[in-house]
Amino acid sequence: MRLLVATLSGMVGACVLLAPEPTNFALAKSGAVVIGPKNSSQSAHRPPVINDGRFDGYAWAYLKTPVLIRFAEAQTINTIELYLYHERRAWYRFYVEVSADGETWQRVAGRSEGYPRGWQRLTFEPVQCRAARITFTDTSISARSYHIVEIGAFMLTDPSQPSPLRVAYQQWLKEDKRRDEGILRRFLGDETHMTPEEVQRVLELKGDERLTKDLDGDGDPDVADFLDTAPRHTVKPLVVRVIDDDDDMGPDGRGDRDSDCYVADWQGDGSIDRAIDYWDLDGDGDADRMDLYYPPGAWHGNKVEVVVVRDVGDDNKMWWTRNYEYQQGPCQWKSDFNGDEMFCMFYYDRRARQFVPHLEAPFTHHDLDGDGVAEMTIQFLGHGQTLRSIRYSFDADNDSNPTTNRRDYDFSFNCVGRLVVPEDKSTSDTLRNGEATQRYLDWPFAREVAEAGEWKSCRLCWDEIDNNVNPASKWERNHERWEGVGGYPMREGNKRWETDQDYSGKMQLYYWPLDRRLHLFGAETGYINVDYDHDYRTDAKITYRDEDGDGFFDIWSFDADAKGGPEHTVSVRGVKRELVPIEYEQFVRRYRAWLQEALSANEALIPVLRKLVGEQGKSRIEDWWRNERPQRYYAAEKLAHSREATRYYQDLSREELFLQAKRRCGDRPWWKDFQTAYDAGLFERAARIAEGAH
Repeated sequence: MRLLVATLSGMVGACVLLAPEPTNFALAKSGAVVIGPKNSSQSAHRPPVINDGRFDGYAWAYLKTPVLIRFAEAQTINTIELYLYHERRAWYRFYVEVSADGETWQRVAGRSEGYPRGWQRLTFEPVQCRAARITFTDTSISARSYHIVEIGAFMLTDPSQPSPLRVAYQQWLKEDKRRDEGILRRFLGDETHMTPEEVQRVLELKGDERLTKDLDGDGDPDVADFLDTAPRHTVKPLVVRVIDDDDDMGPDGRGDRDSDCYVADWQGDGSIDRAIDYWDLDGDGDADRMDLYYPPGAWHGNKVEVVVVRDVGDDNKMWWTRNYEYQQGPCQWKSDFNGDEMFCMFYYDRRARQFVPHLEAPFTHHDLDGDGVAEMTIQFLGHGQTLRSIRYSFDADNDSNPTTNRRDYDFSFNCVGRLVVPEDKSTSDTLRNGEATQRYLDWPFAREVAEAGEWKSCRLCWDEIDNNVNPASKWERNHERWEGVGGYPMREGNKRWETDQDYSGKMQLYYWPLDRRLHLFGAETGYINVDYDHDYRTDAKITYRDEDGDGFFDIWSFDADAKGGPEHTVSVRGVKRELVPIEYEQFVRRYRAWLQEALSANEALIPVLRKLVGEQGKSRIEDWWRNERPQRYYAAEKLAHSREATRYYQDLSREELFLQAKRRCGDRPWWKDFQTAYDAGLFERAARIAEGAH
């Protein structure tokens, strides 16, 4: 414990021992253990960061997972303190409980109203406990998750005073801000920094006034300072300096977006809060690259970051920004993730003194037919030149449209493992000050490297209803996900998952006539959690298994009530199945033909099944599709115009009617031949057999 010594007036050399600094009982170095949230991906290699006493990482979990703090021994506490991540963007509601035995819990404090964010201190009557638990109940995060930088538990004699945790944070902020400002100034250039006097002059500007400087003495301005009052910005005041790198600024001091750099000071406090640097790499007068700079804590963690966005296809579209930054919520649907594009995220490594690729490193989009939208996208997650996973998505039927149906990906390969990017397939970006980033995978080699990787496992995700959205958000449910299929939190079923645990199939597909679908070669298992009415509850389940280990499914089952006992199981072996390479034009043509065959086969059999079951028979799924969907489902028209969704609901309705027909007609002489044809996927033949029997 630290003892504070003070000299008393008139008593030279005398000392008084003041109260010791309060202990943070939640710290790991105090012996506490935190269970529940896990480190963010950027801190995956570290011990739990939530109670390490540092502020350069965060932990997260979904709301259903509480934070459990186990103290080294029983402690008396009256304060819990949290530093919640995303403090400018997200709020979280929660409550705190304590326990003396780890079994019985007493609620002592909480934040159940308003929009709690950032630092939260909760005080209560002193209580002796061995553990504390924090349960999060609501959040503005659409993924329904919470994020904590640091946590503290104290016995404070004066709750109005800052805790040791808060004092440490303020000191860390001061030291880190100095270092980080130096990093930003180093890369952006000294000319981007505004003195306090310059900031004050900008704050005094009226309307659209601008202050300009002629740095090279050629008579036209090279720098302009102004207040950006554009309606899309939410930060007020927003002090901006634009540096004209290609010497084409007019006398009015207006910058452009071919080769200019914009530096934003939020609230006019003299700091560099965001910067966007535009590059015209081919001299055609438009930007081909934009670099977005972030200070620590602004996006993915407490490190300086830069995101390099490259307009590979030169369609003159890149990211839309607000407050001179990309914010996923308001910006994602206005940004360009179509055509031939890519971006790579970097953080500044102080030891390496270089920007290092991390997280999405890179993310590539590919326009395979030249129509202005991306039919293929690949998200590479990794660090440096080491990639740990990919999500490789395709528009199987090529029904994307530049204006009405962008980002319509149908399936993805989701692979994990370890892949080091070959040097000759990599590139680096020279930043504003002439220094280069570390190397990362270059756009032309993205598909080649993804497919050549010796991954440990692969999961196929197929969007069966052709509506790859986040239905939990009223805004996001109207937009297909630009990240591809399977990687974004979706609170419903109707996606087909198939897993190749040992990567024996090498990311290949095959066509199975039994269900007229493309499947993942090498997958041992697969399933669809059917949620036909989109109420986030599983109504039925379809499962697949490869029992003989030849890489192809041979068992298919349908559990009509999702209670674990399938009512219909089909075992088919020795059926010829063909691998289907993804040579895009030919692949799309074949997939569309198979899809039409499935629709035609269903349309031939379903009316026959209705006759077999009679007036007493009814498909709940068909009833929802015909009667409830048009009135109640927000994407009713979208599903109705989708051949994939129509086929999916036909399949489910057909299977329900088949089970009813089996109960009614299963003992009739012709049923065996009927079911043999049905189980083989020969629906037209099955229809003829049933009609001939009547």
